Amino acid sequence: MIIVCSHCSARLQLDETKVPSRSFTVRCPKCQQAVQIQPPRFEQDERERRAEGSAPREARPIPAPAFNLETAQPAPRSGASEPASELAGEELLNALARLLRGEQSGAVAHRRRRQRRVLLCVEQSAREPLARALSENNYEVYIAANTSQAIERMREDQMDVLVLDAEFDAAEQGAAFIAREIKALRPAERRRLFFVQISPTLRTGDAHVAFLHNINLAVNSADIRELPSLLDYTIRSYNELYKDYFAALQLAPL
Repeated sequence: MIIVCSHCSARLQLDETKVPSRSFTVRCPKCQQAVQIQPPRFEQDERERRAEGSAPREARPIPAPAFNLETAQPAPRSGASEPASELAGEELLNALARLLRGEQSGAVAHRRRRQRRVLLCVEQSAREPLARALSENNYEVYIAANTSQAIERMREDQMDVLVLDAEFDAAEQGAAFIAREIKALRPAERRRLFFVQISPTLRTGDAHVAFLHNINLAVNSADIRELPSLLDYTIRSYNELYKDYFAALQLAPL
């Protein structure tokens, strides 16, 4: 390897087998000036390092998308639909019953201003039926296809309800990761999240099991179709339990 001194133009010959891979300094035997040497291998490594550094970063995981009831496939109906007048009358009676029970208070702190947001982390076969049923019950539904989508949605938006199947994304241990994410929430944030666990080993509505597993509602997999009505009842009880707490902090109920 031949090096030309930049000070006196003297030519220096170096043994390539002894040249280090990084830059180094030698002294010119003619003018005694220090000469900085950049080996070809070092320059190539530097170019590769810079090219890697300028490469685009890995794309951020996509949060769980929202379920759109209007664009979803219509659900099959087994019987004749009820007349519109009967449905309207039933809705009116339900509203009057809620009003008599005092569920719709005039106070701002006890009035919901938006739909409840629910994140579904369930097996694929149950996603659309559950999403449809909850959407028809005035929920804003998000469906997670995997663990990263679920966690990104939880971090991006404050969910009111999270429904987690014990077998969700089993290859990536999705249920364990999501449960760990919930346990990491601050107490004030945890109280604003209604956590539903679905498993074939749980007994639906078992309050003791729910307490032991740090969940709000336990649902057996065989009762998953009853989830919308179970949610309505248990969230109403939950809001009643924390009524004074929500009122003191001027928070809307779940």
